[in-house]
Amino acid sequence: MKMNDRRVDYCTMVLKCSLVVLFVSLFAGMVFAGNIEVKASYVSSVSDTGVTMEVITKDSSYVNVQYALDKNGFKSKSTRTLVNSPTVGKQHVIPISGLLPGTRYYYRIVGTVTNGGYTELVDNNGDYFSFTTTGVGSGSTSGGSSSSGVVVNSDSDVSDLREDSKDGKTVLSFKTVYSSTTNVSYGVGSLSKMVVVSKSPSMSHSVTIDTENDKVYSYSVRSCSSNGCFTTSEKAFHSFSSGPAGLIVTIPNGTNVNTIMANGSTRAGLLLNIYVNGELRNAKMSTPDGSFVFGNVRLRDGLNTVSLELLDGAIKTKKDFVILYDAIPPAVNISWTPDNSITKDGKLRVNGSTSEIVFISINGEVQPEGTSFDKTFIFDSY
Repeated sequence: MKMNDRRVDYCTMVLKCSLVVLFVSLFAGMVFAGNIEVKASYVSSVSDTGVTMEVITKDSSYVNVQYALDKNGFKSKSTRTLVNSPTVGKQHVIPISGLLPGTRYYYRIVGTVTNGGYTELVDNNGDYFSFTTTGVGSGSTSGGSSSSGVVVNSDSDVSDLREDSKDGKTVLSFKTVYSSTTNVSYGVGSLSKMVVVSKSPSMSHSVTIDTENDKVYSYSVRSCSSNGCFTTSEKAFHSFSSGPAGLIVTIPNGTNVNTIMANGSTRAGLLLNIYVNGELRNAKMSTPDGSFVFGNVRLRDGLNTVSLELLDGAIKTKKDFVILYDAIPPAVNISWTPDNSITKDGKLRVNGSTSEIVFISINGEVQPEGTSFDKTFIFDSY
């Protein structure tokens, strides 16, 4: 019995030693630029809707994975997702679920040493790592394909699109032909944000997103089912605030040239007309951010009435501005000491009058508005 016991102990000891040697050998083959092991990819497994990451750190650490649908998504917390490692230590297995099938994601790794607070970011030198979930239509970013490989119209799977927008909130709702998981990419000027609409397959979909008032947003819908993945063409909606649209205009009240510029802001996507002395001169739509610019607005000599008219459905908003165009400079009579003269007083008086009510600037100092001016300058004695 004792001999058998010894044999058991010996075998157990050998087994333990081999495990230690194996662990040391594996650890010795790893590369560390800092605290986090350097690898070409941290993905250990991937499925239609999930992925598992494996990260090793030299020191005991907190680790998280941050992922987004595109590289620009890391610029904002609202367009990236953070998943913490369930353990604190040196070996981290991080499961991520709720992903869309057939979709490419970008990710980076962040680790913080527990006893020193040192934080390291690994992001493939700013180019980020990536993986693509499995499933029908894997890797598709626009358009779609059927299970037979035939290309399908990208708008064919989505119908009944509705956008209900008011005071900073917009509800997007739609239906899909097939039971699908869906997400929406959206933004002003570009599709810079993404929101998951349906994590589980469904045929009816709805999501509420935060939007800025009086902007034009573009968006597209991506749906994935057993029949393929489809991305719609870009759509657009206006994010409205309650009540009539406001109108802010910047325009000069006087000029000595015969053309001016009028610019300002209002609700996005509205028609504006500009009139000079009752005559329509130009019309244009406000931009997606609500701004507008009318350039080269020609005036006649003397007083002009410039009117901006805003059309918001049946509501018309109009603002009038009176602008003086005077190309003839006012006559000026100036009394002063002749140039290159010498004075013992240590001061110089400049006075005179103008043919019109004007502002006079003397040595950079603007005098009160009027038809006369009188300014005395005191000089330092040498």
